[in-house]
Amino acid sequence: ASWNELESNPARARENVVRASKLLKQAEAFLQSQDWDQADGAIDNATLALQEAETLCQSVSERQTALEGVAKQVQELASKVLEAIEAATVYVGQHDADVPENAEEQIEGAKILLRSAQDELETERPDYLLVSKTLARAIKMAGEVLQNSKNAVLRMSQAKTLAESELEGASRAVKRADAYLDDHRRDVDTDARDLLEVAE
Repeated sequence: ASWNELESNPARARENVVRASKLLKQAEAFLQSQDWDQADGAIDNATLALQEAETLCQSVSERQTALEGVAKQVQELASKVLEAIEAATVYVGQHDADVPENAEEQIEGAKILLRSAQDELETERPDYLLVSKTLARAIKMAGEVLQNSKNAVLRMSQAKTLAESELEGASRAVKRADAYLDDHRRDVDTDARDLLEVAE
């Protein structure tokens, strides 16, 4: 609607100005012939036409300002999407072994959405609503990839810490058993020693 108004309203405003000009010429003719009623009517109609032209011009100015504001907001959102994609890309690259298998695929999906939005912005009459929705999907996708990757890395880190702790505990238990067997060599049969060596 905004683009249509930007194109149609100036033309309509010009038509009203032309009509007002003709009406004023008619009013002059009526004044010269001293036809006061006809002159007043022509002047009134010319005034209305000029007021409508002014309203249309003001509407164009407001629409233009609004579109410029939307365009700026969309460009800022596109920059945030790019930052989100870059952040996800860097993190996934640094933790490639621990992140979900589809992380890179999802990042590529976000990039495709961003390129689609950028292509639309380069058209003569961008659909800013479509661009905003596309960018919103892209930034959501990039954010989810980053968060899911961080969660996966955290789980792997916790699992590693737990495994290391369990291994350390088992190692201490083996050492205690080894010390016990050394202290009670006469009381413990060779089978127990063999089992301990297997555990080590």
